[in-house]
Amino acid sequence: MFAAFQKFIGILLLITGIIACNQVNKMADGKLDLLKYGIPVTLQAPDDVEISKVGKGTLAHVSVKNEQGYDVQVFMAEAVSQDMTWLKQQKKEMVTAHPNFTKIVEEYDNGFIYEKTENDGSRSYDYIIIELLGDKEITFMGGNTGTFSEENVKTMVQSIK
Repeated sequence: MFAAFQKFIGILLLITGIIACNQVNKMADGKLDLLKYGIPVTLQAPDDVEISKVGKGTLAHVSVKNEQGYDVQVFMAEAVSQDMTWLKQQKKEMVTAHPNFTKIVEEYDNGFIYEKTENDGSRSYDYIIIELLGDKEITFMGGNTGTFSEENVKTMVQSIK
């Protein structure tokens, strides 16, 4: 009888452990920890996001998205500079050189939100946020799953800060 009870408790603990491991890495304060995926940052992401690690090697790439328009791509690589102003300027030059770029909508010390014109003439928004962590540069950008409204982008940017 006691052996059956121990077996039951063992199975119950195993099931509880599996459920806990399958939960999105939400911390007690509601933040999503991406360390398990190789990137030492946390996001204030919605509860229903799916996380996937995309890249291997020197560039770590994690995708965090849901069906409601939240789509944050996180890239981590060796920092080419510790000068945030220079890094931000490099990203701005890359974005503004694109033919669909319209304007910078909002700027931060470590990034910006920008507007672009889609092929059908509609407007959409995107962002780039940069963090330096030791010798690593972590870049946050909108995903390629579609177009984003300004409100979607501001929600994503707020979840990063």
